[in-house]
Amino acid sequence: MNFINNYYLKHVASPFNTECPRGIRKLFRFLKKEFGFTLVERLIVVAIIIILAAVLYLRFVAYAERTRVVRAIEDISNMRTVVEAYAADEGQGRYPVNSNDPSIPNSIASVMQKHGIKWTGDETGVADPWERPYYYSQLVSQETGLPTGYILLSAGKDGIIGTDDDIYAIGGGEVTRGKVALSALGLTESDLVPSKRQGGAASFVPGSLILMADKSAVPADGKTAITLTAEVRRADGKLAPDGTVVNFSTNLGVLSAAAATTVNGVAIVTLTSSQPGEATIIASSGEVTASVTVTFNSPSGGLKVAGGMYHSLALMSDGTVWAWGYNYSGELGNGMFTRLSKFPVQVANLTDVVAVTAGGYHSLALKSDRTVWAWGSNIYGQLGDGTWADRYTPVQVADLFDVVAVAAGDHHSLALKSDGTVWAWGDNEFGQLGDGTITNRNTPVQVANLTDVVAVAASGGHSLALKSDGTVWAWGHNYTGQLGDGTTNSHTTPVQVANLSGVVAVAAGANHSLALKSDGTVWAWGDNFYGQLGDGTTNRHTTPIQVKNLSGVVAIMAGAEYSFALKSDGIVWAWGANYTGQLGDGTTTDRYTPVQVANLTDVVAVAGGGYHSLALKADGTVWTWGYNGYGELGDGTTTDRYTPVQVSEFQ
Repeated sequence: MNFINNYYLKHVASPFNTECPRGIRKLFRFLKKEFGFTLVERLIVVAIIIILAAVLYLRFVAYAERTRVVRAIEDISNMRTVVEAYAADEGQGRYPVNSNDPSIPNSIASVMQKHGIKWTGDETGVADPWERPYYYSQLVSQETGLPTGYILLSAGKDGIIGTDDDIYAIGGGEVTRGKVALSALGLTESDLVPSKRQGGAASFVPGSLILMADKSAVPADGKTAITLTAEVRRADGKLAPDGTVVNFSTNLGVLSAAAATTVNGVAIVTLTSSQPGEATIIASSGEVTASVTVTFNSPSGGLKVAGGMYHSLALMSDGTVWAWGYNYSGELGNGMFTRLSKFPVQVANLTDVVAVTAGGYHSLALKSDRTVWAWGSNIYGQLGDGTWADRYTPVQVADLFDVVAVAAGDHHSLALKSDGTVWAWGDNEFGQLGDGTITNRNTPVQVANLTDVVAVAASGGHSLALKSDGTVWAWGHNYTGQLGDGTTNSHTTPVQVANLSGVVAVAAGANHSLALKSDGTVWAWGDNFYGQLGDGTTNRHTTPIQVKNLSGVVAIMAGAEYSFALKSDGIVWAWGANYTGQLGDGTTTDRYTPVQVANLTDVVAVAGGGYHSLALKADGTVWTWGYNGYGELGDGTTTDRYTPVQVSEFQ
């Protein structure tokens, strides 16, 4: 049989010899021609052929696996070069951070994608030769907490990290094949950022979800947002892979996003509410859900402030309301016919109030039973009691129940109901009631084509609504572009403000509008004659533009021709008209970009009137500045103030 061995070595032995099938056929022809076959001999030949095929297959598989390993080593080597180049050039010696968010400039996703490597964390991301993720993590010193290096890793053939199939590079070291000990590096599997979603989007099934709220950040004392954290785990208890989608919903307030993806097993959103109450937040991922309930409190146990054209309001923690300033039409609500009051007086027959707002010459109060009460001027029906008569004490707005928020314009009023609908009454010259007409109404009518609203604002002759999806809608007067739809055409029904999303609060001035986004930036549009848009010019804008030099904002408010922003550090910034000192910076100079209100810290709420301003501090004191011709500053004088003075009644 030596001739068979020789023939095998010559024609068959190489697993990649393209002559192999041909060689086997020659072998058969040779045997048949030169020798006869017995049955046993034929079986022996067949067995030899099967053995040869098995050897060939095993050699081919081994070669293919070696090829995969070589490719993984090359991939990791290339990625290591990218990371090292980033650290040397852009990172100033620091390595990319653990994140699949490409919008973060120093994230591993951003660094890789700049070099054409699709490190996305989802099903489109770069895969290793076994169609599984590559992994990355910073290495952090346990003593200093500072980054000291990084690891790039493939789990290899078996897909299990911590076996001899691992292929990895630590820092700038050589790519190694063998078992990696994550624990020795101070890591767990959940610390690793994957380049793609494991097994594709459909293969991962969440096993559990825990939803947590940072209740220490509930907006008492002027805080306006809380952080919600959803932790998702696999059925085996390990943290879910990065990129797992978590959906959020709430019955109160505005979420920064309706859905978020996990990083290190956690998805984070924020919730903002402009009114007190209980918010139930639901999170879901796949078939698992979780919920948490948070109570939004009013600042300083319930005390709030509001400014009208020439009068001011304060809501006390006991549910009573106090007013001072102009009283020609009964704006102070105390039943007296005096022209003004330079000191706060109590609004008559009104208790259990949870929110107040002041219009041009009228006032509104929302009670704990969700009814609305009004007093002051009623020439346009803005009190909503079915008459046109001024009221010197509060009257109930007719046929209006289940209200959760109120807003007042110059001569019209808005109410937001718990079902997300908006109702309006009063002056409708420009369509600011949103019912498709220009007919004044002395009882509430529903704003057309508007649902899922979570906040409202009004001033001058226009109205604003913030929807739960973070979009803003506007209607009414639009002569200076205050509706933000890119035109100067007034609208009698809501239109969407252009190019604006992710909004958590809105405010309206006489002819301009403001929006606060979830990232803490402020956007403005409309009239800009006095610089009230804060963009450094006096050019009007019919679509939103960003207010300059302003970030970290938690609340906004607008006066007639000026604007306010309250930052998270308790400092108030102002811009726009300042001819009566209403910006509080110690001058009467108009400001086209934000300036700090002087000598005022620890603020939790701010309000703008016609030409004066109010602030509530964390200690419960009220401070005012600006025009004081009718005693609207409440300091016992009628002297204008260019910096804040304290209202002595609220010490």
